[in-house]
Amino acid sequence: LKRGQHQAKVHIAPVTAAQPDSLLADNTRWVVFSTASKFQVLTVAGRYRAEELLATALVPTTSDRWPVQITTINEGELIDQRLVQYDMIALCNVKQISSAEMDQLHAYVTNGGTLFLCPGDRIDIVNYNRSFAMSSEFGLPLQWQQVVEDFDVQIQLDKTSHAITKLFADNPTNGIEATPISKYVKCVASGADSVQPILILNNGDPLYLLGSVGSGHVFILTTSIDPSQNTDKWSDLGSWPSFLPLVHES
Repeated sequence: LKRGQHQAKVHIAPVTAAQPDSLLADNTRWVVFSTASKFQVLTVAGRYRAEELLATALVPTTSDRWPVQITTINEGELIDQRLVQYDMIALCNVKQISSAEMDQLHAYVTNGGTLFLCPGDRIDIVNYNRSFAMSSEFGLPLQWQQVVEDFDVQIQLDKTSHAITKLFADNPTNGIEATPISKYVKCVASGADSVQPILILNNGDPLYLLGSVGSGHVFILTTSIDPSQNTDKWSDLGSWPSFLPLVHES
């Protein structure tokens, strides 16, 4: 069926019996129903191709029947968007957020939207603290600190009990713990219920967090999945097989 509103008719044919059907009009029923529209995602690219791996995970097929549709813009176009039409907005290596954009994003999330933060080598950490931390409109109990380079870190599933993590922990061959990671932004969360770690590194630093703001959610990835960072790649997470189920379960 095509997406949209549909009408269906159900009719019960009369059956020959000793006693005839005295209410033939009751043998027909009509029903009106709708098929869901596509899940709309807005990806905001801080650099050409910055959104590419996330977009591929969200739409891993060329079929027009896939239930997710992606619109990509550059970071300078965010302020002109009508955000309410999107189910999810992803900021991919976006350098900084203006106060007007912050008001726009905060209203969107508070009213039930989902924001996905994917940092990278372009982000202004001071601005991200002003935009997505305790002192911001979002009021998330976390602090964005410095970029950490550590080639010995790896994901450790037994450090958190989040439901998404459990899906990987219940599948020993998932391979997510072998994901190469060498750089990430150190984020320190206060431990409040409004921010939950989904993935944690073996040194205790969070790699993937979920924050609740009003009726909406903010997913925070602390490493980069920007494929355009050819000379300064932070991780292989975006191209790792486990990334697709991670994004879809989120």
